[in-house]
Amino acid sequence: MTTRNTPLPTITIPPSIPDNICHWDSRARKYINQASLEEQIKLYKEYPGKWPLTTNLSPTRLCDLENSEPITLKQFKKDCEEACKEFREEGIVYPKLYLSSNLWDLVSQTLIDLLNEALAIDLIIGTSTQGITERYFLNMVAYTKLYDKLSTGFQHTPYRTYYKMPEWGLSSRTFRNGINLQLATQLSKLFRVEAEAYILEILANNSQELSNDLFVSARHEIPTIYGKLWMLGTEPC
Repeated sequence: MTTRNTPLPTITIPPSIPDNICHWDSRARKYINQASLEEQIKLYKEYPGKWPLTTNLSPTRLCDLENSEPITLKQFKKDCEEACKEFREEGIVYPKLYLSSNLWDLVSQTLIDLLNEALAIDLIIGTSTQGITERYFLNMVAYTKLYDKLSTGFQHTPYRTYYKMPEWGLSSRTFRNGINLQLATQLSKLFRVEAEAYILEILANNSQELSNDLFVSARHEIPTIYGKLWMLGTEPC
């Protein structure tokens, strides 16, 4: 995958956080930890309860990204392409349909919360030979809750979905060792793209306000339909 300078993520930290997890460096203006990264990963795996340091690397709804600068849109598309190429089966094309602002009004707050919780990645900070180093770990407990909720969208019907359930797609070894910021960012963006498309299909099949004709009788047209996001800034992906 291409190496690039990845913007620093927005980190969610509770008002009270143990010093052995991280502390604020006023000079560097960021959270650091002088303990070794290996020790911190061990602490993380043995930590009782929810890890208090998390970050959402794809917090923005796709419909809201439409108003972004062209360079931001281009990078978003590039990240999705690289994650899809690396972590999805050969020939898989990521979705180009997503929820509009109006359609988001039809999504339950419970599902919105579960999506955001699944996207909240645990952040571990420690020192390595490269200095202060970060590792990102996916919250599989939160993912399972989202998966179970999405599964209820078609539980009473023989309907076979067009889109696949959103997934992280990491090997068990990579999952255990954590990932870097660039990879975590790419995967988070692709995860949101897949999740919004799947939720859109759920709404189309369950909401009285929408038609599911596209997903039932016109599936062959779906690959040719692009949401506005994918048409802005550059040619369609």
